Amino acid sequence: MRLSILGAAGKVGRLTVAEALARGHHVRALARTPARIPLTPGPGSLERVAGDVLDPSAVERAVAGADAVVCTFGAPLTWETITREPTICERGTRTALEAMARAGVDRLICMTAIGLGESRTRGRWVFRSIIRPLLLGRIYADRERQERLVRASGVRWSLVRPAELTDAPAGPWRAVDPDDHTGAEPARVPRATVAGFLMHEAATGEFLGRAPILTAGQGPASIHEDAVTPLRSRDIQERNDR
Repeated sequence: MRLSILGAAGKVGRLTVAEALARGHHVRALARTPARIPLTPGPGSLERVAGDVLDPSAVERAVAGADAVVCTFGAPLTWETITREPTICERGTRTALEAMARAGVDRLICMTAIGLGESRTRGRWVFRSIIRPLLLGRIYADRERQERLVRASGVRWSLVRPAELTDAPAGPWRAVDPDDHTGAEPARVPRATVAGFLMHEAATGEFLGRAPILTAGQGPASIHEDAVTPLRSRDIQERNDR
């Protein structure tokens, strides 16, 4: 596949680029600092595009000719985003959707977060009751606007809502419907596992038009055959940490 990854220099973005290359995809990766995107071994090919997700011309270069666009960007947790509402997710997603329309690309996989929309009651108690309202409230307002844009866009979309992110090695994932309360409550998921899931969704469209919560697998009944291999993701993480 020809994939455009926006926000490719972030933690999840770099892992997603590496996973896409390992699966043999052609990747066009957009980042403000392209040198931060490592060229990891794999049968795929990488084209780095310098630019910001708010720059229409840079985004259009990144998405032109793509079979699918994968959005992994977001506002970091800083004092500024705790006290002032960011707009990067809303504005960047609008820029991406407009560029996709001009380029004739109609497939979007967009990473957001657990706790948005109908998933607002999901996750660990400490996350729902303390972390999200006290630290993430303004970031989540931006994410909510992002999800509304995606749903109303008219493209073939999938929203991916990871649980709390960790830097643990990749493993099996479990995609949970927000209304499904069977099994363990979604809690945490490794970033490398998220990268593998994003590539699974790009290739299969299994969750087209849906917004599953993504959490770590919880035993044989929850293990997905498409899990990223722990060795590969550990190697990727070590390279990114250097």
